[in-house]
Amino acid sequence: MANQQAWADRQRLLDLYHNAQQELAALVRTSDEIQETKAAILADAARKAEFQQLMLEDPNLTTAQVLAVIEQIKTMADYVVDHPI
Repeated sequence: MANQQAWADRQRLLDLYHNAQQELAALVRTSDEIQETKAAILADAARKAEFQQLMLEDPNLTTAQVLAVIEQIKTMADYVVDHPI
């Protein structure tokens, strides 16, 4: 019969597995929210113009950087959706 340590190890691994599932689901939700926000900005000409102006004024963040991060998050989320654990 397995000892207490083996049972504790099993439970720890199961807990970590479930935690990973929750974190990955949160990543997918966040990506969906980012895509919705991006679509809303692009769909509204005034909102898009103001956002573009903001990006021109921001000394630390460029539009290219924002779009790159959005694409990275979407790529990760798409992978999670296509390869569930």
